[in-house]
Amino acid sequence: MKKLAIFLIVLGVVGMGLHLSIAWAGDTVAESSYRAYIDKRIEKCESQAKLAEACTSANLLCDGKIASRQAEYYRDHREELVTAMMKEEVPASPPAMDFFLIRAYFKTAPSHSVYCLR
Repeated sequence: MKKLAIFLIVLGVVGMGLHLSIAWAGDTVAESSYRAYIDKRIEKCESQAKLAEACTSANLLCDGKIASRQAEYYRDHREELVTAMMKEEVPASPPAMDFFLIRAYFKTAPSHSVYCLR
């Protein structure tokens, strides 16, 4: 009986340690996927900004300025965004991460018209 109790205690401790390590590894995977997606989002914004530079349309030039500033914002606030995404448990799907990142940017950014006047 005593051996069984000791065995169950050891099994419980090992199980708890395994559970915690799996949970920690899951956070690491989510963090790395958030970082990778932010990098992709930066590349996408920079690409859009470069494409807009070649245009003569005022609207496309304005979109290019916005995209350029978005890329700058994501680059400067990468760690804060990852932390916030972890805290809010944003699903690791592109639409959910896009929604979060765009919403975070426009919460801090002035209106579109300000960009187009500069």
